[in-house]
Amino acid sequence: MEESRRTLKQKKRKDPTKKRNKWKIAFLFLVGILLIVTLWIGVSVFSKPATKDQSDLILKDATQVPFEIAANKVDINTVVAHYLEDFTKDSEIKYSLILDEQAELTGTFQIFGHDVSFSLFFDPYVTEDGNVQLKATHLAVGDLDLPISYVMNFVAKNYKIPSWVTVDSKEKTILLRLDKFSFNSGTQISAEKIDLKNNDIRLKVYLPLNQEVKATQ
Repeated sequence: MEESRRTLKQKKRKDPTKKRNKWKIAFLFLVGILLIVTLWIGVSVFSKPATKDQSDLILKDATQVPFEIAANKVDINTVVAHYLEDFTKDSEIKYSLILDEQAELTGTFQIFGHDVSFSLFFDPYVTEDGNVQLKATHLAVGDLDLPISYVMNFVAKNYKIPSWVTVDSKEKTILLRLDKFSFNSGTQISAEKIDLKNNDIRLKVYLPLNQEVKATQ
């Protein structure tokens, strides 16, 4: 009985060797973590930062860059009025083109030596190549009953019209060849959408890259 008690006490007594081994393992584990952290910091500091190849984000050998812009009728009317005022400054016959519920061409023509004012109304359409076609729908000339083709033929023969505008009196259309037009800066435009009812006009502007760019210092 006494021998059994001594054996039980010896089993309960902690082995100092096992305790030392646990501390040794913990110490080695801590040293390992410190080494890994030190190596990671060293690699992060002295390694070159990763750079992304951005060559595919730049158009090479590009001569112009397109931008899509949203405009409204007031914007377009302002630009057209400025252009026509400058274009017809040396012409005796003046006319205007206004976008409202429809496109409205207003001007004058002569009957028996008298100037008669008229308004031609068009529905605008964007063509597949980004140009704009104006299709005449009706004509307002006071109490006169004149065919649309007569007034459009007079306009085509007597008005100073830009070279990029074509008037077809037989088809009762006016074609605005925007692909033949450019501003003095070389900027070109094409039409994407014309919705006069919702006052939504979308244009694509092509900005030339061969112009000298001067930035304000």
